[in-house]
Amino acid sequence: MKNMPTILMDLDGVVFNILERWLRNYNALTGEGIQPENITEFGIHKFVKRPEIIYTEQVINDNDMMFCEFYPNAKEAIEKMMKIGMKIIFVTSTFYWCRISRTERLINEFGDVEICYLKDKSVIKGDYIIDDYEKNLIDSLNENPHIITVLVNQLWNKNCQAHIRVNDLMEFYEYLKIYRYGE
Repeated sequence: MKNMPTILMDLDGVVFNILERWLRNYNALTGEGIQPENITEFGIHKFVKRPEIIYTEQVINDNDMMFCEFYPNAKEAIEKMMKIGMKIIFVTSTFYWCRISRTERLINEFGDVEICYLKDKSVIKGDYIIDDYEKNLIDSLNENPHIITVLVNQLWNKNCQAHIRVNDLMEFYEYLKIYRYGE
């Protein structure tokens, strides 16, 4: 078997669908009716009437991070990657007030995992970075010209670019398994 890659994996927008909870909480607080399909570019604050509260504990909290849904196939794909020896480092800029529950959730789901909480993901080195935000991919590529960038399709990144675009983590796993690490 070939050397397995190190994969830098974002959480929100890649593994977990936090957007629905985020908007549900925001709408309940403000009376607005923003839906996920209204978010057509990165940055929820651009689409709401009260941007000053969108990134606060009032709107997104520890409980939301603990119980948000996995995207379809995400958990299974991560488990398969880990089972065959791929090293996954979860990299996220999760709010400081949500980090304990986010860490507990990942440990409960996947066991002993590596998690980096940081705003600038480009400081972590890996073979692949998979994210839903093009800026994180560009920054990582600028710091590490050999990294392969992978963009998970979302409504807010339709006009963005990466080396590879995938619909979900299982598609990424299949790509790695077949085209890179030979099965």
